[in-house]
Amino acid sequence: MSLLEVRGLVRSFAGVAALDTLSFSLAAGEMVAAAGPSGAGKTTLLDLIAGNTRPTGGAVVFSGGDLGRLAPAARARLGIARSFQDLRLFPGMSLAENVMVGLAGRRGGRLLPALLQPPWTGRAARRARAEATELLAFVGLRGLGEAAVETLDQGAMRRLALARALAARPRLLLLDEPTRGLDAAETRAINAAIAKVATGGIAVLLAVRELRRVPEACGRVLMLDCGVLIAEGEPANLRHEPRVVAAYLGEAGIGHATPPPEARSIDVSGEA
Repeated sequence: MSLLEVRGLVRSFAGVAALDTLSFSLAAGEMVAAAGPSGAGKTTLLDLIAGNTRPTGGAVVFSGGDLGRLAPAARARLGIARSFQDLRLFPGMSLAENVMVGLAGRRGGRLLPALLQPPWTGRAARRARAEATELLAFVGLRGLGEAAVETLDQGAMRRLALARALAARPRLLLLDEPTRGLDAAETRAINAAIAKVATGGIAVLLAVRELRRVPEACGRVLMLDCGVLIAEGEPANLRHEPRVVAAYLGEAGIGHATPPPEARSIDVSGEA
């Protein structure tokens, strides 16, 4: 049974379709990537599912219920968590405190008064700190709970953003380019953590620009171009698919099924 169903989803801006009648489903514990070049509609898709943007048409169904006009906070309470490309971490706070803010959001803000009273006294705050410590260890930041956000490199910041999203105990995790700007080693490490999330039964939908950043454990990729689903399948099978190559090269629009002959053997994984 599908946990998430996207049915004919449409989103237009000033008459231009950023997403055009997209349909797919996602089961609990499944990891799916939405991939494509800049402007393909990946972030718009995550925004529509999370409730940050309203659809022009179509529907998002989660756990059998149409999300309709539910606000992002209401969707979060249902079990939908989202990360962003710009991370949105809190400067001046430690790693543990950043994750604890995510825990407070899960509990409707009732934990915030305790969190705002150092040195974190009280049973609820102690439990929250222990949970934050576990989540940091899960994403590879063990022992860094007291470190300041400002001391982190880009890879550690993206790990922290993942930990904070997991603090919501989501049933569906939406990740917007979780390895953007990272080297191959950091990309593999974060993708391994994401794979563990899915193994634990959480559905994962991640947006990626380059196919090489799709986790190996991801069994299905939705290739988007100008808001339209142009191909779907395993990552390795899509890298030389003609319409996918054309989309990345910009040689032809999505209405052209065959790119120029010299383009057909180009690897669009993003690797040199």
